[in-house]
Amino acid sequence: MREEKKITQEDIDNATVKLRPIWGVNPRVYVPALYGILALIVVFLLFFLPGIVNYGSVLEFEGTPGNCVVYMDGTFKGSTNQRMFLKAGTYTLRLGHLGFGDETIEIKVGGRVFGSLFSSRKLAVAYSLKPDKPADLLDAAFRDYASWSLSGTPSALYQLPMVLSSATSDLSSSSVLQDGTLFRSGTDGAERPEDAFVRDVLSMTASPAVARDGLRASIIVASEGRPGPLSLVASARKLTSALAGSAAGPVWLRDILSQKIYSDYASVTTAAKAVTPNATGSAQNAGQGDTLGARPDIVSAPRKTGRLAAGGHDFVLFDSGKFTLAGQAPSGSYATYGLQVPLFGLAETEVTNAQWARFLQENPAWQPGNRAELEKQGLVDQDYLSSWTGASNSMPVVGVSWYAAAAYCDWLSKKLPAGYTATLPSEAMWELGARAGNGSSKNGGQNAKDGQDDGVWANATRTGPAAVGSLSASSAGLSDMLGNVWEWTNDAYRPYPAFASGRFSGNEKAVRGGSWANAKDSVTIYSRGGIAAQHSSAFLGFRPAIIRR
Repeated sequence: MREEKKITQEDIDNATVKLRPIWGVNPRVYVPALYGILALIVVFLLFFLPGIVNYGSVLEFEGTPGNCVVYMDGTFKGSTNQRMFLKAGTYTLRLGHLGFGDETIEIKVGGRVFGSLFSSRKLAVAYSLKPDKPADLLDAAFRDYASWSLSGTPSALYQLPMVLSSATSDLSSSSVLQDGTLFRSGTDGAERPEDAFVRDVLSMTASPAVARDGLRASIIVASEGRPGPLSLVASARKLTSALAGSAAGPVWLRDILSQKIYSDYASVTTAAKAVTPNATGSAQNAGQGDTLGARPDIVSAPRKTGRLAAGGHDFVLFDSGKFTLAGQAPSGSYATYGLQVPLFGLAETEVTNAQWARFLQENPAWQPGNRAELEKQGLVDQDYLSSWTGASNSMPVVGVSWYAAAAYCDWLSKKLPAGYTATLPSEAMWELGARAGNGSSKNGGQNAKDGQDDGVWANATRTGPAAVGSLSASSAGLSDMLGNVWEWTNDAYRPYPAFASGRFSGNEKAVRGGSWANAKDSVTIYSRGGIAAQHSSAFLGFRPAIIRR
């Protein structure tokens, strides 16, 4: 067999490639032409085709306030914080922002063919929304701030947004703070609205992470949106005055600076966490070796003035007066404060299934079968009356939201004697009623020796609450103030209520008293927590209060 010739390196070095003419055109001519055509195609694809296909401009918005929503020809398009591309044509843009009136802008968008892939044609869109409801913006921002304040400690991946200072900056940029549209100075010794805002911010600031947002917003408001050396001094003076003007000031500073904040302040959604903020451990140990924020020795209580049977309830009536309240913070510290309380009464027991059934008969809109519609309106959540069987008994009704409880009180008001109104009790009313039945509160309302039972607490066999009043009543005649079910109050939850002016508040409502899922030594008459108003829980019920109109 003939051996094939092996190709050597010399063969490779001596090899040549010769192009043949095409249609008589010499390769020296058509090769450069092909390269030129290819280069033109690349230039066309990179520099001309993008501009032909997307002939238009990128909108760049400039104006106040920032982050407005943008609708194009009635369809949501984005926000003013985004770079927005529109093809050439004529458009109608509508810009909107909470607290400001909408602005409609007609724009004509042109385009550019060459180089648009690397540098799009830009079209500046100037706008200036006029404030029409600035209070709505500030109220909404404060509610967001309150929610973030109670959300826990941020991490490297989870940071708290500057929602409140962003809103106050928007108002400042539109001269709302400067011209007095939102805040006007008080007269005749009344508190200035700016000072009320600062105090409400302090009342809702529960951690150092949110403090930077709240304090920055307070400085913007206190300086009327005119930051500078003098305004900063004035702002610092307002903050210092608010802190020094309350016994809660040193406690707030100690808690914030030491970051002594706990995240499980009021989790009542599961039996495992049906506890109030730091009711065990921190509340009992607060101030040991350090009197700052220690459990207060409060002995004053309202005077019981009688009873009233009305609307299917028996009420215990109490006298009015100015009383000292405990103001337990999420850290377990106590920040006492004084409050004037009117003549009021508390129902002897929590609202029962039988009483709730009568309410449902006359108010079918609150029937559990209407849960989906109520949830859509934001009045309840998916657990509203989830365990309701329609049984008319003396068990406390549970699974009712704050809105449902408030609706019951409105219905009850129509059944009371003239001059009385039913309402959910304020935190002060609830605490004073519990204190009135326990004599001295040195022990926080636990193990009192004047007839108050320890309450319906967790044990190895308990799977739910007991019938109302199944244990002995307090000396004031109130049952189940501690244990059985948590009770809604009418007040917004504030970590530091001692500061509150009441002008601004969050979405969460304060609950008191503990439930059947709590350990006996974990809750006192001072324990408090915050729950979203639409929340419905198997651990949560209510008792109505009455006041004289």
